[in-house]
Amino acid sequence: MFDNAIPWRRIDSVSYSPFQPSLDHDALSKTIDLHLERVRDNPYFIYAREVRRINRENREQLTVSLMEDTRRENRRIRDNVRLELENQKRQGLGETIFDSIESLEAEQFRLQNDTQRISDDADKPDAFLVESGKILVDYNHYMGFNKSSTGATLVNQATRDDPATLSN
Repeated sequence: MFDNAIPWRRIDSVSYSPFQPSLDHDALSKTIDLHLERVRDNPYFIYAREVRRINRENREQLTVSLMEDTRRENRRIRDNVRLELENQKRQGLGETIFDSIESLEAEQFRLQNDTQRISDDADKPDAFLVESGKILVDYNHYMGFNKSSTGATLVNQATRDDPATLSN
């Protein structure tokens, strides 16, 4: 080593044991059942599942046609599916539906460029974040922790104003 090296030039090893969580499988099973029950009819989660399914199908597609007419037809089909999914979600949330893909794209473009929307959206609860909180509250409840904890209170406050997140 160097003569003028700092005294802590060597770090002593630390003994540790890997973390082995002790999962209560009964509590975990009940928590998963409650989660699946809540998201089954939630428009946000239905939309996310369908988009994921479509993306998986597109990834598995191994060929792309070079024929312009075929490609136009495939795009028309994809646009119709996208419009249908968006309208199903909007209908489930009680929002107005779009009559064409052009009106959907125009609205998406408008929202992309609307700076006021950012502050408006900050007040809306995020369905995925709210569900994550509900999962934690459920698991803590089944593990025997106090359900009246701050987490349960925060989840209840976040969901109180948005009926779409209250599906069960």
